[in-house]
Amino acid sequence: MFTAMGRSIRESIYELSDLFALVYISLKASMGIFNPSHRSIFMSRFKHHLYYAGVKTLYIVMVISILLGALLVSQLQGITDGKNFVDAYAWLYVIFIVRELAPLICGIILIGRSASAITAEISYLKIANEFDVLRGLGVDPVFIFLVPVFLAFPLSLVLMLIYFDAFSILAGYIMVSWLDPTHHTLIDFVTAIVTKISLTEAVVTILKGVIGGFFIAIISIYFGSKAGGRFSEMSKAISNATTTQLIIFFMINVMLSVIAYG
Repeated sequence: MFTAMGRSIRESIYELSDLFALVYISLKASMGIFNPSHRSIFMSRFKHHLYYAGVKTLYIVMVISILLGALLVSQLQGITDGKNFVDAYAWLYVIFIVRELAPLICGIILIGRSASAITAEISYLKIANEFDVLRGLGVDPVFIFLVPVFLAFPLSLVLMLIYFDAFSILAGYIMVSWLDPTHHTLIDFVTAIVTKISLTEAVVTILKGVIGGFFIAIISIYFGSKAGGRFSEMSKAISNATTTQLIIFFMINVMLSVIAYG
């Protein structure tokens, strides 16, 4: 038992060191952005990943956030009086949705929809020896395949958080206008929520998006690049990447929340 535990610890340490090495390689390769001849290739890949991960997820985020915003209002109805209903909703919205649920749900969407696709793509390219071909042509595969994801995922996750908060507020307002006889205006409703959001909460939410997106990207590429010579290794890489991303992403969210609000 202790031998297996020691082996597992050693493997985890090796993987962690490989991840840090991948971060260093990515940062070094990102300097290619300043080369005009390489910039067009980078921008093409960056826009592709940003569109797929940060724009095409709009409908998924919209549906989930609307349902969650409406659910929060419906659950709150009946336990508060009409006079304090909007104020109570604003507090709960900030505590549960802005602080915790929005980052977690958006991160899960990014992992399930976009990160798994990146892991599969990198695994396929590795198995097909495409990286060796690119190196033979004098093209750095890290700059083409890693750096755009490295930068696009954090920005995509921040965009998803903005979508989520905006649509859940809109859904909450529609439900409140229907249930609350005082009929608050949209401006009053949004103001009640925004005034409850402190600078700390705004900064921590953005940090969750940036740091979480960064680690999701790195883990996808890391496990994709570890795929062996058989195509069956692709499913293994996706499974390992998804499991690791979920654990690390939840850890990041919990640690930032404890540090900021604990």
